[in-house]
Amino acid sequence: MTIDQVIAAYVKLRDAKEALKKKQAAEMAPINDNLYKLGLWLQKTLQETGQTSAKTAAGTAFLQTDMSVAIEDWERILQFIQANDLWAMLERRVSKSVVTEYIESTKQVPPGVKITSEVSCHVRRS
Repeated sequence: MTIDQVIAAYVKLRDAKEALKKKQAAEMAPINDNLYKLGLWLQKTLQETGQTSAKTAAGTAFLQTDMSVAIEDWERILQFIQANDLWAMLERRVSKSVVTEYIESTKQVPPGVKITSEVSCHVRRS
C-alpha cells in the first residue's frame, strides 16, 4: 500500500461518511419537526390546564424551566464578584487561543499553566 492509496481511501471514506450524515439529517428532519410540534402542543396544553406534568400509560410529560447564563458586561460582573467575594461564580480555565498566542509571541508558558500536545494526522482534499 502507498501513501497515495491510503489518502485516496481516507478521502473516499470521509466523503461517504459526510454523504451518510447529510442523508440521515434529511431523513431525520420530518421526525424532528413532528417531535417539536408535539412538544409544543403538550406544553401549551399543560399550561392552559394549569398542570406541570401529566402521567399516562404511554409516559409522562412535564414542564421544566431551563436557564442559561451569559455575560453582558464583563467589567461590571467582575467588579461585583470582587466586591462581594463571590469567586465561585467564575469558571477555572484560561483561553486556549490566548495562551497559544502568548506562547508563540514570548516563547514561554504562562506560570501555572500546563501544556500538552498530541500529534494527529488530518487529510485535505487535493
